[in-house]
Amino acid sequence: MYSPVISVCIAVYNRQKFIQAAIESVLNQTYQNFEVIIIDDGSKDGTVSVIESIADSRIKLFKNESNKGVVYTRNRYLELASGEFIAILDSDDLWFPEKLEKQLHFFASHQDYGICGTTARKEYENGKIDIWKYPSSDSDIRSRLLWGSAMVHSSVMLRKKIIDLKNFKYDCTIKQAEDYDFIRQFVSVTKAYNIETVLTRYAVHNNQFTTEAKDEQVNESIKVAYRYFFDIGIILSEIEKRAFYKLYTYTYQFNIEELIIVEKLFHKIIDLKPDFIKSIKKQWFLACYNSSQNGIKTFVTYHKKGPCFRESLFSVNQFKFFIRCIIRKK
Repeated sequence: MYSPVISVCIAVYNRQKFIQAAIESVLNQTYQNFEVIIIDDGSKDGTVSVIESIADSRIKLFKNESNKGVVYTRNRYLELASGEFIAILDSDDLWFPEKLEKQLHFFASHQDYGICGTTARKEYENGKIDIWKYPSSDSDIRSRLLWGSAMVHSSVMLRKKIIDLKNFKYDCTIKQAEDYDFIRQFVSVTKAYNIETVLTRYAVHNNQFTTEAKDEQVNESIKVAYRYFFDIGIILSEIEKRAFYKLYTYTYQFNIEELIIVEKLFHKIIDLKPDFIKSIKKQWFLACYNSSQNGIKTFVTYHKKGPCFRESLFSVNQFKFFIRCIIRKK
């Protein structure tokens, strides 16, 4: 009986244009002991026909009776997976050939880690290419999770025994940010790592999200961030939530009273998580730098209220910051 080490899990809906390339990127891996679980969520185009045309006994196609949505579909592939590891691939993305091999090698030498991602290459329809790189170390991933996801979802590999033991699932109450929440769950019980090598290709489509969808994604992501604050021992007040929203959405423009609220929140975080200092230092500078409309008071507040995470007074960034405050740049 065939016993795959890895269950490659793909949720698909109306991806006729992309699904064959995604599957082929799996079949072309240097590591070959896997099954490919594909769940079609009621596609109305030729997606299913494309999948069925690929002759490989490791491909297992399942079909939802109707369109159930991505969260339902992701939870279904978690239940069907039989491998020791689960590797998630979104149906319009690709993996480079050594992706699975490198992740397995990492897990073999790091038994205390339960989730591993990779750096990704973003490819746009107009030909533009960006490198999508999150922090690699467990500590830096944890601090980055305050500000949104810290792993490319289509790159992650997970130990299935953790999912089974903790009964982890994608949360159906979180829309547009279920991947962020799933990663949040994992780091509550295990260590995380991102391989710095580019091993995933992430497709960015023009008009991939409407303005309304982007707004919903931000709002849903912030809900996950609040959960993560709770995980580390902080329940945000309504005043703190309003300040955090500006931080999370990079809108800033704080007045002095709001900056003091931000500073107190940051000290709460550092008191509980001293290793988050690098991330907090960066965020404190951005909050103040982008609130220079208050004049020199902002510069003074930055240095007086955040002594444990401020930059040196003598630096190029500090000079630019000082000039912005002098001219009250908005």
